[in-house]
Amino acid sequence: MRSATFLAVFSSLVSATPYFGNRFHAFGKVSNACPVVFDGRVPSNASLTDFDTANGGGWNPFNPGYVKGNNVSWSEILELPRGEKPSRFDSAAGTVPLEVTISDESIFMQQYGFRRAGLQWSNDTNEGSPGSEGVKTLHFSILQDESRPLNLSHEYLNVWHESADYSANQIQFQAGALIGQNHSSDTWKLLDREAKLLWDVPMLKSVWQNFAITLNFDKNTVQAWYSEGRKPLRVATQPIASNLTGDGQYQIGILKKPTGTSDVANAGYQESNLDEGLIYGGVFLEDSKNGFCSTPEKAGHKDSKPTDDKLSSLQKHVQFWDRDNDGIIHPWDVFIGFKELGFGLFFSLGSLLIPIFFSYPTRLGHSWLPDPMFRIYVNDIHKAKHGSDTGVFDFDGNLNPERFEHMFDRFDTPGTGGLTSDDLFRLWKKDRCAADPAGWTFTFMEWWTTYVLLQKDGLVWKDDLRACYDGTLFWKIKDERERSNGCRDRKSFGMRNFFASS
Repeated sequence: MRSATFLAVFSSLVSATPYFGNRFHAFGKVSNACPVVFDGRVPSNASLTDFDTANGGGWNPFNPGYVKGNNVSWSEILELPRGEKPSRFDSAAGTVPLEVTISDESIFMQQYGFRRAGLQWSNDTNEGSPGSEGVKTLHFSILQDESRPLNLSHEYLNVWHESADYSANQIQFQAGALIGQNHSSDTWKLLDREAKLLWDVPMLKSVWQNFAITLNFDKNTVQAWYSEGRKPLRVATQPIASNLTGDGQYQIGILKKPTGTSDVANAGYQESNLDEGLIYGGVFLEDSKNGFCSTPEKAGHKDSKPTDDKLSSLQKHVQFWDRDNDGIIHPWDVFIGFKELGFGLFFSLGSLLIPIFFSYPTRLGHSWLPDPMFRIYVNDIHKAKHGSDTGVFDFDGNLNPERFEHMFDRFDTPGTGGLTSDDLFRLWKKDRCAADPAGWTFTFMEWWTTYVLLQKDGLVWKDDLRACYDGTLFWKIKDERERSNGCRDRKSFGMRNFFASS
C-alpha cells in the first residue's frame, strides 16, 4: 500500500469510534489459561547427548529409545543449528531450534521400507495419555534445511498422532508426493485418519512456517492455524469433523516412505547415501479447554490477540500495528507498520507523531504519569476518543452495516456509489460536535487522508471505504505487497506513487 494510512486509521479509531472495552490483554494479565501439557522446546545450553538419556541434562522430555534407527543414538541423528534464528515460539522463551535428520541407518526395527526418526514425549503414554483427551493444541514451526533437502518425489510423514493399536494416524502432517493421491508435492498437507486432505499450504524456503493443530477429542474435530516468520497465528480452517478415537501418541520428525511398492513399510526404493533433515522449533502441546492460545511470548498465557471472529472492526485496525501481539503499540511498531504498507521513509518517520499524541490518554488506565517510551496501550485506547464521529460503530466497536449504508447513501446524492471531496466535507461538517475542536481536527484529517488514498476519478468508492471501516484493508494490502508489486496498481489508492516507498 501507499502512505498516510495510519494517521487516518488512528483518527478513525479514536475520533470516529465509541468504546473498545477490554478485549485486548497483555500476556501477564492472564496466567495459566492454557497450561502446557508437553514441552519439546530445547534450552539454549542443551547438548546433543542430553537426548540419549531420559531427562538428560535435567530437561530432556523425549523418549531416548524411540523412534529411530536400531543402531544409532539420538545424538547422532539430531543437530542443534546454532546459526539459525529462533522460531516465533522459541525466541521469547530463550530456546533453540532442533534438526531431525535421516540417513541410510534410519531403519526402525524391521521396517526396511521406511527411513524414519520421530521424537516422542516420554510422558505421552500409548494409552491414557493426557495429550489424547479434552482439547489440545499442538504447536510446531518448520524451517527447511537447504543443505539437506527433502526429496519431494517421496511421501513424508512429519508430524502425526498414531493410535494406540498402531492401525491408523488420527492426524497426519505431510509433505511430498502422497502415494495414490494427486496433491502438489511441494506443499505441507494436513490429512485425517482416512488420508483425506483437510488443508495445505505451499512449502517456503528460508522462512519459518508456524503451525498449530487443535484436536478436540471430546467433539472429534480438528482445526488448523498458520503463520510465517514472526507473524501471529491465524485461522487456517474452521473445526472439521474427524475421528480422533483410539488414544495413541504424537511423533515429530521425519518418516520417509519408499517408491515403487505397495508394501511401504517393508519394501520399495530408497536412494543410498541419504542425508536429509528438517529443522523444528517451538514444539509444545497446550491444553485448549479455555480456548485457543498461540502464546507468542511464553507458554501458559492466553494470547492477547483474539482470533479474527472475536475482534471488533476497530480492534482489527489496531491489530495490524500490534507487532509483537502484546497489547501495546510501541513507536517502532508504528514505523514498521507503515513501511510494510508501502509508506515512504519520511512519512513513516512523521507517523511517530501518533504515539506522541495518543500515548498519554491510553496511559491513564495504568498511571497518571506519562509513559517515557510513548507506548499506546491498546486496551485503553478508548480513553483517547471524542464525540465527533460518524456513528457507524456500536458501543463495542463493531461496524453497524445499516448505519454505514445510511451514512453513505445520505451523502451519495447522485447515487454513483462513490463520494466526492465535497460530499466528504459535508459529512465532516455534519458530524462536528460542539466544544470538540480536537475532534473536528482529527476527523478532518481522517477524511482528507481517506480521500487522498482511496479516490479514483475523484470518488471514494463504497467498497473501499467499507474496507477502511471493517479493518480488512491493511492486511489485504500487506499481503498483496508481499506477493508482488502488483498492489501498486490497485484501484483504491489514489496518489499512492507520491507517498510510496520503492
